[in-house]
Amino acid sequence: MKKIFFLITFLALCSCNKNRVYNKFDRDFKDNRWLKTDVRTFDFTISDGNQNYDLLFDFSHVDEFVFNNIPIKMEIANPDGSFTTENFLLKITDANGKGLGDCSGDYCDLQQAVLENTKLAAGKYKVSISNGFTNDYLPNVLGIGIVVNRSKDQ
Repeated sequence: MKKIFFLITFLALCSCNKNRVYNKFDRDFKDNRWLKTDVRTFDFTISDGNQNYDLLFDFSHVDEFVFNNIPIKMEIANPDGSFTTENFLLKITDANGKGLGDCSGDYCDLQQAVLENTKLAAGKYKVSISNGFTNDYLPNVLGIGIVVNRSKDQ
């Protein structure tokens, strides 16, 4: 009976965001290290090219992260075969050094908008994400992902 209750609760929570088009999170980081050479890919499809969308980057890390920001490179393969590159700094802390993540215990999650209220053509997209950290790997990474939502600001 408990399994049925949890399944129903899970399905109800998943269906709450009707604007969500895609949501995937990758937790496969050996020893919590995101290697500089490790490019993660995410594939999604836009069915309505008349809408505007928000593309968000999800990041999960161990609490007490020692870096204020992380350089991220996101390459987007568009349905027409063209590519768009978004280079951005993922902000871990604010100007006062306070963490921006939602922390529970030793784990913190944060989300940063990469594209907001942007027209995306209908079709298949492939997003490739890498870190521009100066060392061979970025430590204390629990996972990364992307979320694509229909923009509310239309």
